Amino acid sequence: MSATTLVLVVLILSVIAYRLGRARSFSVVGGRRGQRDLHSLPSYYGLLTALWCGLPALLVVGLWMAAQDSVITRLVLAEMPPAVQALPADEVSLVLNDVRNVVAGNMRLDQVSADAQLAATAYMRLAQTSRMALAVVALSTAMVCAIFVWRRIAPQLRARNSVERIFEWLLLGCSTLAIFTTIGILLSVLFESILFFRQVPVWDFIFELE
Repeated sequence: MSATTLVLVVLILSVIAYRLGRARSFSVVGGRRGQRDLHSLPSYYGLLTALWCGLPALLVVGLWMAAQDSVITRLVLAEMPPAVQALPADEVSLVLNDVRNVVAGNMRLDQVSADAQLAATAYMRLAQTSRMALAVVALSTAMVCAIFVWRRIAPQLRARNSVERIFEWLLLGCSTLAIFTTIGILLSVLFESILFFRQVPVWDFIFELE
């Protein structure tokens, strides 16, 4: 299962969790007539269940995908012959680059060396295993978290407060990510500028004709 398909499945499960959570809020007070006994509106109970279903699973998918390539690359390197592992780092990088091109479909398997062919075969096998494991872990996380919240739904549960707190943390996380991204861009530009002006004086860069 691809990452895109997995995300779509998680979103569908979140929609189902919303409906189940909302229906659960009615059932714990004896139907729609008893919704006045609920602390929050029924939609908040559904939204809380959906958030707990989707967000942990999406977090698992994001972290897994971020670490997948480096982990698989290390495992592939460990399976390669000792002669290849003993090569200089730049030559190993060339072999891995051929492997990535084969995996991405930019090159045929017979266009690379024998070592790269073995590595590409191992990479695709490990990637397939990783995708299957990710699907199992992510979907299990979504269902377990949704069931956990669904079972806790009760008239006294402050669903609205919990939903608002989750959105506050989401907004805080997005703003923090934006701040650190901006800082990273500025530091990158500053570092490259320092390297450049070590070779070309600022006065010459501004006023010289060449």
